[in-house]
Amino acid sequence: MFKPLSDFTLFADRRDRLLSVLDDVYGFEGPALFLTLADFEGLRTSFRQDSTFYYFTGITEPAAIGCFYLQGHSTLYIPKFWEQRAMWVTSTIGMSSDPGHYGFNEIRALGNAEKSYCFKPLLLEAQYYSFIADITSFIKAGGRIFACVPTHGFGALLFERLATWISGFSNALVDVSRDVARLRREKDAYELQLIHAAAQITALAHEQVAGFIKPGVFEYQVRGLVDYVFASTAAAVPAFPSIVASGYNATILHYTDCSQQLQSGDLVVIDCGAEYGNYAADVSRTYPANGSFTPRQRSLYEIVLEVQEYIASIARPGMFLCNKEYPDISLHHQALACFKQYDLDRYFCHGLGHFLGLDVHDVGDVQEPLSPGDVFTLEPGVYLPHESCGIRIEDDYVMADDGAVCLSDALVKKPDDIEALMTRSL
Repeated sequence: MFKPLSDFTLFADRRDRLLSVLDDVYGFEGPALFLTLADFEGLRTSFRQDSTFYYFTGITEPAAIGCFYLQGHSTLYIPKFWEQRAMWVTSTIGMSSDPGHYGFNEIRALGNAEKSYCFKPLLLEAQYYSFIADITSFIKAGGRIFACVPTHGFGALLFERLATWISGFSNALVDVSRDVARLRREKDAYELQLIHAAAQITALAHEQVAGFIKPGVFEYQVRGLVDYVFASTAAAVPAFPSIVASGYNATILHYTDCSQQLQSGDLVVIDCGAEYGNYAADVSRTYPANGSFTPRQRSLYEIVLEVQEYIASIARPGMFLCNKEYPDISLHHQALACFKQYDLDRYFCHGLGHFLGLDVHDVGDVQEPLSPGDVFTLEPGVYLPHESCGIRIEDDYVMADDGAVCLSDALVKKPDDIEALMTRSL
């Protein structure tokens, strides 16, 4: 089972790299800090930390704010919870915690004391009283604030409120989302270990459900088994709602109803990914419901597999996931060219891949060149609604100095191997 790092040096090193980049890029002479927000907990869903906040802190507490000054000081602001919080939820950091253990110089109360065990994101000024006072003084002293400015959710609302509460906040704010994205794109050894583990768990789920698929089974039963394997394997969770789409539903890219009964002759697309240690996998396979591909299905499947294997073989640093300005070195456009040979390019209707990491669609610009350390998916597919036929094959890769290395290669994908896998009983 995954255990969070007890040594927070890794996260401190990431912050040091970021602050060095910000100093080089923006060259601000006065006081400056990087500000990052934790996510909020809710009653209907399990708490999941904001990815950027986690990347730079390793902390899984809700509603916190981290401030990292280019001059070296760091402050962690946390809600001053009701003293009985530990009776209700798992909590690791309190006002009496040692800040040095978490790589901070100090821990301060975010605002006035909370009267319950849960920080409700009401976005009231009193909830942020101490933080507002500190940032107001910082801005008055000529300080600049670097942050990944949220565009949606409570984070975006909080930034709007801060602009209302703090004079000059908007003028002092610099959005450094692209700078942070470039740092997060290059995965370190620890991140690769977690993504590989997530891919292995995902492969295990595919292997288990392959023997369960048969006519008469419902899509929701297959999805239930996928999610069960995740939960029973190191307490992993789905990185996104698992997709199980049969027949015509397989031509709907993000089909999530999972209400249809599998029919003989259907193809079943399973697109799922475990999240392990906050890192995601994303692996798709296509299975014949009755255990055997028809000649037409096998022909189409082999074309999709051929495209994926070819693109994986040519992928190199300096190429792009998708850049229409450079089609000769754009993996997406090369995949389209392959499909065009079979007059199937019009049936390949989504991107070839995306970056992968703390988020299943991780930060990064697909129009920027691929570099060593990038983790991404390759997921060619064809979707023919008039034949009620959808096929997708997706794997996870890391870019090395000399090409792409598959992180999910433990899961078979040749059509004969898929059929053999389906004969195994649970």
